[in-house]
Amino acid sequence: MSAGGTENKQATADASGAYTLELAPGSHTLSATADGYLRKEQLVSVAPGTAISADFTLSARPKKSLVQVTKKEIVIKKQVHFATNAATILPDSQQLLDSIVDVLLANPNIKRVEIGGHTDNRGNADANLKLSQARAEAVRDYLVKNGVPPDRLDAKGFGAGKPKGPNITPMQRARNRRVEFLITEQ
Repeated sequence: MSAGGTENKQATADASGAYTLELAPGSHTLSATADGYLRKEQLVSVAPGTAISADFTLSARPKKSLVQVTKKEIVIKKQVHFATNAATILPDSQQLLDSIVDVLLANPNIKRVEIGGHTDNRGNADANLKLSQARAEAVRDYLVKNGVPPDRLDAKGFGAGKPKGPNITPMQRARNRRVEFLITEQ
């Protein structure tokens, strides 16, 4: 565990995962790292004479990377899963999203990313556009909550407007229902 601001401090967690770190009043970025786990960060504000609690749940680093950084995008090797007709991220997507957090925290040269939400063509076009926007925002919120600065992320819903392919078979429609991470500034 480390804290950044005007100074860097480190704390080591005990066997239960608890740690103590004395910080001056103000805003601090706490970073949690452990061998074999994906890193996370959290912004905290400390008022004079108070104690705060910061909890981190680290995900194990997958044996095979779930993401790949190219010049133009962060390619994900799995889909982000949501509840049907909702922007609720399903638990099986946590490790994938934590991998994206890890990549963004490790690569500050990636200054801005557009999170694009896409749907298939089934259903009402306006509802699909709203759903894709809500899903992109849910992913953005997850990344921010886990330490990615909000000014590095834009969420944009495209509805069914940018399909990867035809929307004929269930498999093709599933491919079009996706979240993409385009690097818009380096």
